[in-house]
Amino acid sequence: MRSIAVALAACTLVAAGGALAEERPLIQPTRDVAVTYETNGPAGPPTGPATGPATGPATGPGAAAAAPRTLRILYSAAAHRVRVESQGSDRQGFAIMDRTAHSMTVVMPEQQRYIEMPMRAGTQQDFMAPPPSMHFARKGSDSVAGVACTVWETTDTANPTLAGTACITADGVMLRAAGRDGKHTLLATKVEYGPLSPDLFSPPAGFQKMELPTAGTMPRR
Repeated sequence: MRSIAVALAACTLVAAGGALAEERPLIQPTRDVAVTYETNGPAGPPTGPATGPATGPATGPGAAAAAPRTLRILYSAAAHRVRVESQGSDRQGFAIMDRTAHSMTVVMPEQQRYIEMPMRAGTQQDFMAPPPSMHFARKGSDSVAGVACTVWETTDTANPTLAGTACITADGVMLRAAGRDGKHTLLATKVEYGPLSPDLFSPPAGFQKMELPTAGTMPRR
């Protein structure tokens, strides 16, 4: 679960915000795309909550650093859904964000189960609907994984920890993001444009839905 939170935290760095007159990037992709990233941050595969949903990565001086690892993020432009996969783990899983329904689904393939939870606006879960305190400054252009992008510096008057830089394409694909503290980064290594099957953005057929656990309880089996 924390691997997914790392991706969302890095995406939050580049979420559009601020006054309408402010120059800012488009960050919701306008066409289907699958992007493979190298990322760093707290370790932990997306295996699902045990006693309650995780809402963000481990932070602070005691947070464990992790070696770079691979994430794959798929965007369905028509459905407004995002799929986040953590690869290279013995316990692979993935999360699906549905912005229309304001929900997030965590899928656990090993257990053939999934759990649904609300996606709260303004949190790291809903990284495409950021706080209005986020501001942007254009810093030039670059190319990542062979794709051109614009470099932006981000600041947030309400949350200084979200300050950083990002490189975003003209059609809304984030190719690179880094916080100033260096704890959460994403770097695209492969960008694949093309239609994505709707099946990728729903739990697999036959998987069992688990009830959302409450504090002090275990998921219903």
